Amino acid sequence: MRSRPIFGTVILGLVMLVLGFPVWQLTYGREKWRPLEDTAQQGASEEKLRCDIYIRSAHLFDSVTLTISDSSVQLSGEELEMEAYLPVTNELVIGQLTIVWPEGTPETALELELIPDGLPERKVTVWGSGSLEETVEFDWEGEEL
Repeated sequence: MRSRPIFGTVILGLVMLVLGFPVWQLTYGREKWRPLEDTAQQGASEEKLRCDIYIRSAHLFDSVTLTISDSSVQLSGEELEMEAYLPVTNELVIGQLTIVWPEGTPETALELELIPDGLPERKVTVWGSGSLEETVEFDWEGEEL
């Protein structure tokens, strides 16, 4: 018994169609991803710079709040990275860092990494337990924006 060549060709075509459509959707079918912006952020985008914020901590924390000028960003204990719009310039930037750890957490280190668009990353490490308010400095003097 021999199969017919047309039958094999039709089966091969159907398999290629079934597998080809999802591959095409993954590679060409979607618009490129863009971060969502609030309307308030759109109006202030001329004076604020998009920054990536990363946190590394030996122990779980309840919340971390970074305040620079009038802008404030808060991360909960489950968030270790976020995107924010902050008033960062290519000079010295001073901010207020507030951290709250759960009760009973021993003294621990928390590293905050700030990466503004167009500027190199800067890291600051603070030590504490319970709750901590610390003034932090990020220095980009001499860097071109």
